[in-house]
Amino acid sequence: MWKANESNDSLQNPGRADIDPTYRQDLDWLAELLGYPIGTGAAANQVSYLGRPTSNSNGLSLLVPTGPRLVSAAALERFDDGRSRRQRVVDQVAAAVGQAGLLGHLPGPRFTLPRYDLIQHLADVLNEPDIVGSITLGPHRRNRKPVIQLIAQSGRTVGYAKVGWSPTTTALVNNEARILRLVGPNTPNTLDIPTVIHSDVWRGLALVVTSSIQRSPLKQRRSQPAPCPPSIVKSIASLVSPNEQRVADLAMVSQWRETSETMASDTDFLPLLDRLVETHGDMVVPLGLWHGDLTAWNMASGTPTSIWDWEFAAEGRPVGFDTLHQHFETHRRCRGGTNQGAIDAVLAGANSWLSSLAMGYDPATTNTIADLYLAELLMREHQLGAHQEHGNYLAGLGPIVRGRLSNRLKPGPSL
Repeated sequence: MWKANESNDSLQNPGRADIDPTYRQDLDWLAELLGYPIGTGAAANQVSYLGRPTSNSNGLSLLVPTGPRLVSAAALERFDDGRSRRQRVVDQVAAAVGQAGLLGHLPGPRFTLPRYDLIQHLADVLNEPDIVGSITLGPHRRNRKPVIQLIAQSGRTVGYAKVGWSPTTTALVNNEARILRLVGPNTPNTLDIPTVIHSDVWRGLALVVTSSIQRSPLKQRRSQPAPCPPSIVKSIASLVSPNEQRVADLAMVSQWRETSETMASDTDFLPLLDRLVETHGDMVVPLGLWHGDLTAWNMASGTPTSIWDWEFAAEGRPVGFDTLHQHFETHRRCRGGTNQGAIDAVLAGANSWLSSLAMGYDPATTNTIADLYLAELLMREHQLGAHQEHGNYLAGLGPIVRGRLSNRLKPGPSL
């Protein structure tokens, strides 16, 4: 893979010699993953980007092509329901600027870079020779991965490519491809879910390209995130083999037990899992698919409701996991939100929120589902904890969840 060469970097990679060190690490990371045609300096093989710094200005979160005009406008449209009023106004202005072909005049870091090899590869396999990539890097966290919006010269979004580059991100990319193929034939007309249009392994990296789906126009965005309707949660759950089962017999409990054998740094989990089964083992819970990250920023309300980012989805989860998780993430990400406050809010509101699903849940069932959800969060923390290159996202969550769960379960055997 490509590595920076300080002695002749300006010759090998036009437009990179004078890059601000604040952004160079992220651009080197992208170059290593997505590939540069070394020594190529022809203007036809270069793309001009405007960068958007991360919120703490220690790197880049987005690279937007500054042209052609329709490409820029498509790259600047944001469609999720998680936009604040201020973000919504900024998005509208940015989209208008892109539509007018004035993006190149806006302030901000800008880069002229050779076309990435991966984008050329996708242009070939998708038979879209002129596509341009708008690249989201995202915040520095453990599941960070390049997500490339592939845009035709006409402004049409061909699809979205995700790149798995580590064991953790590879597992997530492959899981999203598997889940989308699984649910595709079962999708009701109330949901708009991407389809897989291409997946492969390129230079050792896992790739999935999903279709562009219909999303609400800017004028329909909500000023504040709203809870996902219970009907949507239930529709997702029914996409894959809905059934019901005793907690002690759940496949996910067996999977957790197997995973716990690799958790050398968390020796408390297996005894906690034993207490979970002892407390709730005979409780029967309805099961189905859960999206895994059903939050306002991964969906756009409307008819149908558009939902994307299925990389954390899994079968055989209690119906209501998505309800609890959207409240957890909304509380955690609100102004002044903390992991501890979000967990406490979920436990306080679980009975009310799960009852809204009209599944006939009694308090004992909602307590069971809440405790299983806490265990699922611990498993996710372990999964993400296996990859530390880009910081400790959800830092400190594990001890909080273990403490809350331990206090809610039957006492273990005395030592």
